[in-house]
Amino acid sequence: MLITLYGPDSYRRLRKLKEIVDLYSSKEGNFARERFDLKDKDGFDRLRDFLSSQSIFSSKKLAILDEPFEFKDTKQLKELLSGQVESKDTIVLINTTKKHTAPYKFIEKKTNKFEKFDDLKGPELIKFIKNEQERLGLSLTQEEILMIVNSIGSDSWRIVTEMDQMALKKTKKLEGEQYDSQPDYFPSLNGLKRGRTPGERLTALEQLISARRDDPARIFNGLAYQLSSAKEAQMYANYDVAVKAGKLEYEEVLLAIALGLDFDPLV
Repeated sequence: MLITLYGPDSYRRLRKLKEIVDLYSSKEGNFARERFDLKDKDGFDRLRDFLSSQSIFSSKKLAILDEPFEFKDTKQLKELLSGQVESKDTIVLINTTKKHTAPYKFIEKKTNKFEKFDDLKGPELIKFIKNEQERLGLSLTQEEILMIVNSIGSDSWRIVTEMDQMALKKTKKLEGEQYDSQPDYFPSLNGLKRGRTPGERLTALEQLISARRDDPARIFNGLAYQLSSAKEAQMYANYDVAVKAGKLEYEEVLLAIALGLDFDPLV
């Protein structure tokens, strides 16, 4: 059998891969398992030997292939994989970002399994964040969830990394003491972006730069995501050009934003 996990969302794709391997391990017990990268010089030969060899302990095998469709000899790989389609003892688990090309169309046959992992958007992305917060024991407000979506977009790895950090910071006690005093990223970012007074925005900037020690470029990119007006978008675009031209540093830009200075950074 062939199982193909395909798509740009590598976090969910690799998590599904782990689920399949764990399930197969608990079901089959003793079996041969190996992972192959066909970009390695001897990767294909090792794969072919693994699939053709016999074990005295078990006939069950699981071969994990990372990005196999980058292998240049399409004919050889097609012949090898097509020979496993009807196998009941061998599972070939394909992990790939790019969709297979026409010669490998056979992997979509009903006897195989094919699952696509596109980048999440809209309600599906919000649902993903809510599911992850339950897994991590977080309790995010709707505003915090929307800040995650607006600042990070569909990058599930970054979303989960940020939420992991938030979960660590919300851990209550260690040996009887509160050990986390860092402010949360998204409320602070929102305070810098939407604070009503310069004082509120400067406090938020200090939390991000001094308390959390976030990278100024990352803060700027978070602020510049999904802006509310054409004027605001133009301002951030001008700042971005000025930084890349060496006229300003990100720290100077963030301070200007916090103070609400209204000037053309390109002048």
